[in-house]
Amino acid sequence: METIRVRSLLSYKKIANALRETRNKVVKIEGTATSTASAIAAIDNKLLHLSSDMNRISNLTNGLATSVDTFTMTCPGGHSASAKNSLTSFTLDGRNGDLFSGELLIIA
Repeated sequence: METIRVRSLLSYKKIANALRETRNKVVKIEGTATSTASAIAAIDNKLLHLSSDMNRISNLTNGLATSVDTFTMTCPGGHSASAKNSLTSFTLDGRNGDLFSGELLIIA
């Protein structure tokens, strides 16, 4: 499994590449809740629509909004999880042919 560590907003390019390629593999993404959310928010991806500003993270797919210190991620397949004020990691499993068909894990 490939692991991507998110330390800043600049990591969004690595995450974007992983999301594009994850149909054939499992990708684990780690980082603090805020940096991970900010990096993902910078990705323009049709299957994952997240936007953030300094105070809020919104999942545009479900209209779910939380504060930055509680990172919540929800995928179209219905998997969701959250972590609060901690190192955050989640796994994207694309081997079933759907970007979010596998387990989505966030470990607090």
